[in-house]
Amino acid sequence: MSSNNNKDGAVAGDTVLLFVDVERQMQEDVKYSTLLAQLSASKKYSKASQSFQWYAEYQSTLETLGWIAVKFAFVNIGDAKEKESADVVVLETAMSFLSRSGYDVFESGVNALREQSEPRKILNRSAIDGKVADFRMGICTNTEGNASLQLGYFHYSVSKDVDDAMFFKWGDGDVKFTQGNQTMVLNSTVYEQIRDAVIQKLGPAIKEYIREIEL
Repeated sequence: MSSNNNKDGAVAGDTVLLFVDVERQMQEDVKYSTLLAQLSASKKYSKASQSFQWYAEYQSTLETLGWIAVKFAFVNIGDAKEKESADVVVLETAMSFLSRSGYDVFESGVNALREQSEPRKILNRSAIDGKVADFRMGICTNTEGNASLQLGYFHYSVSKDVDDAMFFKWGDGDVKFTQGNQTMVLNSTVYEQIRDAVIQKLGPAIKEYIREIEL
């Protein structure tokens, strides 16, 4: 991953996606399929109170859409309260599953999100439920014609209402922060057969839940 790579970013519901040398069609495939999985899971379960069931449904939907993923588990971040805000924890945990160059892209995405209110509003609307925030952020590349996504999962609960999923400042009170990550690959041969059906099923949700991020 060199400094000359083309980089794009977007918020798709509760997921921040950063693309490195990924053509537009593949970007749309990733955005639309992950958004559909989110919306399908949220129709059945609450991320705040039924996170285990929500993630099981989310993963199941991704698999039906052609994503191949390694199973993952959330781990507790015991020292999260010692950090000033959620973004600090997110960035520190990202170091554990990204390469140095990948982390640089990830960090640039967090910084861009800080300055751009529209995509942040979409993320907040989709990720926040009272005193709980749950969102994902990752880097997508093109691997032999298939989208490969290194995705971090971030879930935290606090003692007061969350007003900014990525940049919430802890202040006083308890913080429980869990994190997971996995690498997923979208089988392009499978997905191209259902691409039109996914777009049709999403309908107006595409405009409602997706915003570009300028990197």
